[in-house]
Amino acid sequence: MAEIVKNDTDFDRSEPHALLIAGFGIASVIGLVVIILGIQMYFDHLRERAEYEKVAVPVAQDLKNIHAQEDEELNHYKYLDRKTGAVQIPISRAMELIAQEAASHQLKYYQKPTAVKVPGAPGETGATPPANAAPAQGTQAAPGAAGGAVSNSSGTGSAGK
Repeated sequence: MAEIVKNDTDFDRSEPHALLIAGFGIASVIGLVVIILGIQMYFDHLRERAEYEKVAVPVAQDLKNIHAQEDEELNHYKYLDRKTGAVQIPISRAMELIAQEAASHQLKYYQKPTAVKVPGAPGETGATPPANAAPAQGTQAAPGAAGGAVSNSSGTGSAGK
């Protein structure tokens, strides 16, 4: 069998466009990098949202529960000790009673301002104040220290007045 050959067929002898090929290659690499960074940012965003839902939301609910418990303690009556008759009163009522006592000059608490002693200050001996010393202005009295009134952080007073 004889081969059939065309005499006028030849290959393309023109040079390839190197600048066009290089530009296409660089654009492809830049596009690939942009796509990879975009996908990475998307997955980071999803991970952060999942962490927030697992970590921050339950803490927020616990915080709401703590605030509800604190509000309950600050705004309601309850017995602290039934034997002695010590009750806890709402803080608003405690503030009214203190204001009434102050208006009638019957406060049983130490009211004169005292100097604050700073440990390590010149003239400070490092001695602790006596147990029966009155607290400085702006501090809370220890429970039972203020004229027999029961005191705690939730605005308590004494029964029997």
